[in-house]
Amino acid sequence: MKVATKVRSEEIGDIYKFEAFMGPITKCTTNPPCKYCRRSSRDRTIFDDPLTLEEIKTAIGLIAKTGIKRVEIGGGTLWEGAGRKVIESVRIIRKITPNIKIRVNVGPALTREDLLKLKELNVEEVSSNFETMNEQVFSNVKPGDSLKARVELAKNIDSIGLKLSTTMMVGIGSTYEDYVKHMFWFKKNIKNLSRFAITGLRPIPGTPLESKPMASPVEVAKIGAVARLIFRGVDVCFGGIMNDIRLLPLRVMAGENREIHLSVSVHRAWDYPTLSPSETSIYNMNRLRLVNNLPLITRIIKDLGLEPE
Repeated sequence: MKVATKVRSEEIGDIYKFEAFMGPITKCTTNPPCKYCRRSSRDRTIFDDPLTLEEIKTAIGLIAKTGIKRVEIGGGTLWEGAGRKVIESVRIIRKITPNIKIRVNVGPALTREDLLKLKELNVEEVSSNFETMNEQVFSNVKPGDSLKARVELAKNIDSIGLKLSTTMMVGIGSTYEDYVKHMFWFKKNIKNLSRFAITGLRPIPGTPLESKPMASPVEVAKIGAVARLIFRGVDVCFGGIMNDIRLLPLRVMAGENREIHLSVSVHRAWDYPTLSPSETSIYNMNRLRLVNNLPLITRIIKDLGLEPE
């Protein structure tokens, strides 16, 4: 991991990027749902109540006040009609925050025409997350999803000239050989790859994968360090089991230069455990909740010798 840190410093610099999250903005109609997702448990509500356009307007206003420069608008895969909601959401965000960098993450639900409209609205990145490129593992863990559709989306994003973000998941059955093949597929086939995330399985009670062991944070970090060596000029980040502020030093030592789901988020109100109450602000507005960990994350990042952005 020392080499990964060295490569990050030499190729990207000692800048660490913050990114806010807003969502979900779309329902998920994948059927059957992915086996690691909360939708496959008894609690199927996570994507059943997406933010309204008025709530998206409120959410981006709250995010703007934090001064953060990037935002992910995320949601489930709405297999029909997602483009209209996503495009209208981006228009609202652009009106309030003309210069914020937007990443759209709603699964393989966007047509080429949708992507062209998002490009016109100056969206910076669109995600196509594969989790795995092992077809057997994919069909087992994501039985209602389509690897073919996700590959097609990735190629459309790339050919249109948008930046592509993607995610690979550790702990769902892929081998080390699968991980390497996955990474080199992107290196060979995608010109505009801008963000490569490595997530680790966090088994959710009530899901088909509840009895599977959680991904080891050390293993996830080691695989992330390999990603940093392969994708030298690309943003590398971690998620899933790694979405824990206490694991931030491990993530950074593995070559991470961009966070997800740690700094600022606006979502439906649910109980949120705080590690440092004096450095975390929580604000409730009707059915929305803003969680702002920027003071805590900033302190840790500076302690690690990086400059927050």
